[in-house]
Amino acid sequence: MQVGNHRHTSTMRSSARAHYALRLMTEVARNPAGPISLAEVSRKQGMPLPFLEQLAAALRKAGLITAVRGAHGGYLLARPGQSITALEIISAVEGEIAPVDCVSISYSPGSCPKEGDCGSQQLWKHVKQSIDAVLADATLDKLLQDQTIAAMATGAAWGEDDNPATPEEGYQWQAEQKATHSQEVARAQV
Repeated sequence: MQVGNHRHTSTMRSSARAHYALRLMTEVARNPAGPISLAEVSRKQGMPLPFLEQLAAALRKAGLITAVRGAHGGYLLARPGQSITALEIISAVEGEIAPVDCVSISYSPGSCPKEGDCGSQQLWKHVKQSIDAVLADATLDKLLQDQTIAAMATGAAWGEDDNPATPEEGYQWQAEQKATHSQEVARAQV
């Protein structure tokens, strides 16, 4: 977009809170054998501990994670990863996602002087519905699966001696990892 003599790029961006909350939750989901401390998440993800503490409080309040006290304490998923969505995670730390005020749930009808005569409100409603649908479909399990596939593509999921010889071996490894993860989550919730 050209504004005067300057080129200006405008983007819709997610906040650091949303991005870090997703990274925190995927790290918790990746550790189904037991609780993971925020200090460990901070170390693994390179995120500031005080910020993680704020996010964890909001995620716990939303019922997405549970705290375990003690020397080996930390956080666990409150529900299986297949039932926790990116929409829930982002909403827990950000509130409702709405690209413009007039399409949010909290919008008071009549508060915009252009209401009823706005050429873009329907577009923004569709944008919001699309964003909500994509985020509601993205479960923690799907995020981890996508991350595993990406890591396999770059070789990051494999040691030097155990790279898969074929794509089938990669898919087999992925299926085994997912089954192990599901079993560990089920055991952790008992």
